Amino acid sequence: MNFWKLCFPILLFTTMVAVSSAHAQPCSLSTLKGYYAMQGQGTVVQYPDMPTPFPMAEVARDYFDGAGNIFAHFTANGDGVVVTGNLKGTYTVNPDCTGTIALPGVDQFIVVVGNGGLRLVQTDSWIVVTRTIEKMPKWDSCSLSTLKGAYSVQGEGTVVTQVPGWPAPPIPLAEEANYSLDGAGNVSGSFTANVDGTVVTGTIDGTYTVKPNCTGTIASSGGGLPFNQWFVVRRDGSLRLVQTDSWITITRTMEKMPD
Repeated sequence: MNFWKLCFPILLFTTMVAVSSAHAQPCSLSTLKGYYAMQGQGTVVQYPDMPTPFPMAEVARDYFDGAGNIFAHFTANGDGVVVTGNLKGTYTVNPDCTGTIALPGVDQFIVVVGNGGLRLVQTDSWIVVTRTIEKMPKWDSCSLSTLKGAYSVQGEGTVVTQVPGWPAPPIPLAEEANYSLDGAGNVSGSFTANVDGTVVTGTIDGTYTVKPNCTGTIASSGGGLPFNQWFVVRRDGSLRLVQTDSWITITRTMEKMPD
């Protein structure tokens, strides 16, 4: 038998196995390394000295060190009460790309997705919540000019205090808005919101800040109400925001519109 006729199938099989292995690399602790933007929204079902259930919304900047340690800086709005803080904990990653995160009072099951982000569900009895985590830009790479142009903003949450002319809380609110950021700290735009079945429209004007660590704030008003938000910038240039006013508990996504 010709030597190449014998060897070619073996070489082809070996190549196919090598390519398959390259595309099926298992996950490990080092799969998660760097800064990540986290966003979550859910319902607190048990909490000391507070009537439950109540809504909770949060955004955080998480750092994974690639060796099983996680550090989180978060801003959370629970029923209109805003809390910020820092947490330190640990994480595990299995070869099948599932794992866990353990922070004080916060245990989570995680799944690593194809773009390197995470999908999480909290496994504690006091809250029902899912979260998403996506990569952030490299450290010290953001400024006001990072955010410039037209953006689509979408959010869904719960109005938790009485707003004049609106039904008694809690009531659901969903909205779509367009923001224009000038790269120098000014924001304007318009919004359409559905408040408990009633459509409300208006305009927004305000300012924004961006820190080198790719977190920031938006301070604006619209329809006679304050819209103060804390955000983290994702690596793809989009934002994840949580409102820090007492009248509403809501998270938002903000994505660049076509030029």
